[in-house]
Order: sequence, then C-alpha cells, then structure tokens
Amino acid sequence: EKDDDKVLSLMNFYKKCYRIIALIVACIGLVILPFLNVIIKEASTIPNLKLIYLIFLFNMVIGYLFSYKRTIVVADQKSYKLIPYTISFNIITVVSQIIVLLIFKNYFAYLLINSTFIILENVVINKFINKTYPILQTDSKNIKPVDAGEMKVMKRNVKALLFHKIGETCVTSTDNIIISAVIGVSIVGIYSNYSVIFGIISSLLLIIFNSLTESFGNLIVKENSHKRLNTFLVTSFL
Repeated sequence: EKDDDKVLSLMNFYKKCYRIIALIVACIGLVILPFLNVIIKEASTIPNLKLIYLIFLFNMVIGYLFSYKRTIVVADQKSYKLIPYTISFNIITVVSQIIVLLIFKNYFAYLLINSTFIILENVVINKFINKTYPILQTDSKNIKPVDAGEMKVMKRNVKALLFHKIGETCVTSTDNIIISAVIGVSIVGIYSNYSVIFGIISSLLLIIFNSLTESFGNLIVKENSHKRLNTFLVTSFL
C-alpha cells in the first residue's frame, strides 16, 4: 500500500529486535565459553580452541546486526534480487579459503576470510537495499513507534514462532554437540561429510518451499482465514 510511515515504523522496530537478539546471542555465547571442555571431549588437544570459537560467535552475531534490512525485501517479494550477491560472495569465499588452505595451511586465515566476506556481503547488500528503498535512510528520530494494536498482534505471533524455532533447533541442530561431547570432535568431522551430502539434497527441496514464504505473507494480508488454511494444508500435504 506504499505506507512509508508504517514501513519505517516496522523496520525501526526490527532493527531494535535484531540488535537485542545479537546481544543475547553474544552473551549466551560468552557464557558457554568456559564450558567448551565439556562440549568438546578433546578440548585440551585443540590449540587456540577458545579463539576459534570466538571467531565463529563473531560471525553469527555480525549477521544479526546487519541482516534486519533484508526483511523489507522478503516482504516485497523480491528476494530473488539478492541471490546474485549471495551466490557471488559464496563462490569468492570458498575459492579464497581453498587457496589459503593449499598455500598457507592456516586455519585462522581460513576462518578470518569467512568473517571478512560475511561483513563485505552484508555491506554490499545493505547498500543495494538502501538504494532500492531510499526511505530506509530516514533519521530514526523522525520515525513513529509501531501502533500499540499491531505490536500486540506481533508479540503474540512472535511468541508462537519462538517456540517452533526452539523446538526445530533442538531436533535438527544438536547432533554435533552430542557427538562431540560423548564421542569426540574428530567423529563430528566424519559425520559432517555425510551430513553435507544430505544437507545439499535437503537444501534443494527447501528452496522450493522457502520460496513460498513471501507468497504466504501476501496471502495472509489479502485473503480470508478459510483460503489461508486451505492453502496451508495443501502445501503441508505436498
């Protein structure tokens, strides 16, 4: 509906949320730091383990700080415009990491290349988003807060989504931690080789269903509850 004031209010709210999430992730990550020897069985045999862990934590936190602007692209059903950037940076990152490993055989250089290109990718994409949606460069002092009624609805939906995400993470993202703590990190490396193949197949299927996310957002706004439920059931069945 081109309601710039409402869009700005929502985007400013998302920016605050993403910053809070980044802070929470950073704090939890730092709290876990002293317990790496429990999570990783051979922790004492891995040199500079804590530094390696902190680099991975930095990569995750920096992603939250930069990525909130992508929500407007998703809502506008134009995520495809970001694909050339993400694919290009992925290729450059992987090729650079292979070269560094072959020439220098340095794991820290390998990790820092990843961090560097994560930052560069987000900077480039944010510049593109600012150019595509110039209203996002409005001074935050001139932006109104989100309407109280809308905030209530969002809080309810986010709470529901939060539990789904926690459940999904517990089911799909804890394998490596359990294997590492019980058997050892070397076995995680072997297991990961197989899980990568499985992950690629899953990713190909998820591309199809994840691409429907934006259309569902549009459907929720424009259609009645019967139409929404029917479309959801058909997609869920597929």
